[in-house]
Amino acid sequence: MLLFQLIRLLLRAIDLYILLITIYIVLTWLPQAQNTKLARWLQALCEPYLSYFDKIRIGMFGFSAIFGILFLQFVKLGIIQIVKFIF
Repeated sequence: MLLFQLIRLLLRAIDLYILLITIYIVLTWLPQAQNTKLARWLQALCEPYLSYFDKIRIGMFGFSAIFGILFLQFVKLGIIQIVKFIF
């Protein structure tokens, strides 16, 4: 039972991080919100992860947030499939 609770906690943490990335991306579109404490905190939390995906560019647009969120979703699906396979 403890293992299932830990896995559930991990999946919720991934969901929370996806939500934080989404909020961070929305704040980057709002110029007046970029200098707030929340925006700086989210930048410090999200940018190290999103920087791994900065190299993936299509034209002049960066899709690091989309690729980062997709990767986290695939990790979640992988965890769920492994748990289903084992148990």
